[in-house]
Order: sequence, then C-alpha cells, then structure tokens
Amino acid sequence: MEGKAVCQGYAFAFKMLCDKAQIPCWVVTGQYNEPHAWNYVYLDGEYYQVDVTLDDGNNRASDSPYFLAGKQYTKGYRVEDNSAPGVLSEKSYVQKNSSTKENTSKQQEQPKKRVVIKRKSSTKK
Repeated sequence: MEGKAVCQGYAFAFKMLCDKAQIPCWVVTGQYNEPHAWNYVYLDGEYYQVDVTLDDGNNRASDSPYFLAGKQYTKGYRVEDNSAPGVLSEKSYVQKNSSTKENTSKQQEQPKKRVVIKRKSSTKK
C-alpha cells in the first residue's frame, strides 16, 4: 500500500483488515453515480454495506447508520450481477442494536440494591 487509493483500493484495504479480524467481508462492485467498489460484511447473521470511500470523504463516524448500512441507507447503489454474497439487512447495524444498547444502559442506570451485612459483635472478656 502506498497511501493513495480510489474506491477499489479502499475496499480491498478494508477487506484485508476484516480478514485479519476474522470478520467475513466481500468486495462488491457496481455503480454509485459511476463505477464503484465497496464492501459487504456479515455480522450477527446479517449482511451490511460498508463504503469506506464515502465514509472517509464525508468524515462519518463509525456509529453513523451509513456505516454497516442496511437497505434504507444504500439507495443509489447498483450491485453488479453475482458481486454481492447476499441480501442486505433491512436496518443498519446501529439501528438494529440501538434498542439493545438502550435497554442495557437503562439497566446500568438503575440504582443498585445495597446489601448490608450486619456482624454480630463479639464480646471477649
């Protein structure tokens, strides 16, 4: 890697990182206003789209619904025949897991019950 890339270079670099992390990842090609390449990843039994080229150019955070995107955030993309490994999730990864995070944070916010252990005083004479 020489530090410069277009979409295909971004997609292959992201795939290399996913491979090292043992995250199933594919380079997908097709159209997004012009010939383009991006990735699909498989997490928790669903496929999500990652377009690191656009995420970099738009300075998007990893908690953006466009990162690990579902169908509703991928309008305008056209996948070439047999390029994608499966059908994208309806919702982005962030959307699907935000309700789980909310439930977890609500559980953490609840005051913990205090347990008091009373010791018997020992009187030695």
